Amino acid sequence: TLPANSVQLVTAAQAFHWFERLATRREWDRILEPGGEAALLWNIRRDAASPLMAEYEAVLQAYNVDYNAVRHHHVDGDAIASFFAPNAVQRHTFT
Repeated sequence: TLPANSVQLVTAAQAFHWFERLATRREWDRILEPGGEAALLWNIRRDAASPLMAEYEAVLQAYNVDYNAVRHHHVDGDAIASFFAPNAVQRHTFT
């Protein structure tokens, strides 16, 4: 329901891997003003960093039926570049 060309920045944090990419790209193209930006963010867990994190990962694997199919690891640099093509993509990683 946002007007066309009305948004300067679109963000998705921890959710982009759930989006239907073609429909999302069309909508972002529609709502972003000329020169608008998009930012995708992920907080990547270090599953082996502690016993708690290892156990949390084990629980997700055991009880989340869609976990392996939809986890954000399936969205790699090539998939992101393809989504934004022909626009350039910048990647920034922080520890």
